[in-house]
Amino acid sequence: MAKSLEYSVFLDRVLEEQKDFANEINQFLLENGCEIKVDPEKNGSLVSYKNLKTKKVVVNFVFYRYDLAIRIYADNVGKYIDEMQNLSEEMIDLITKAGDCKRLTDFGACNLKCNMGYEFTIKDKIYKKCRYGCFKFKINDVTFQHIMDFIKNELKYRNI
Repeated sequence: MAKSLEYSVFLDRVLEEQKDFANEINQFLLENGCEIKVDPEKNGSLVSYKNLKTKKVVVNFVFYRYDLAIRIYADNVGKYIDEMQNLSEEMIDLITKAGDCKRLTDFGACNLKCNMGYEFTIKDKIYKKCRYGCFKFKINDVTFQHIMDFIKNELKYRNI
């Protein structure tokens, strides 16, 4: 297994205009019951934050081409679905384009060891999306506050 890298190695690859966002998310997660793991990847580093209470990953930083993106594992999305109605149009568009969860749409079509995706409603539309691509967003001025609110809601329910 590859040795975990330092956060600073990851941050060196982040675009200058995204570093403050990355640092704020990093600090928030570390202060709210998560541990960090940084591993080398083909296109940079994979940064994962695991909730110490549930022992499950809450967030990954990933690179989407050259932009920094975040993948949120929203295991409790049904508990804060009202707040999800306020996501930016850019974020809703990315959710719409994300792949459907085969286990939710055709149970036998996916590996039974695969963690099932999410079923939720945004703006009266029902989504059945794969957990690995559903809540993956580029981090920018438009999405940042929505991402922070999303993470805060998820951690709130994981830490109960």
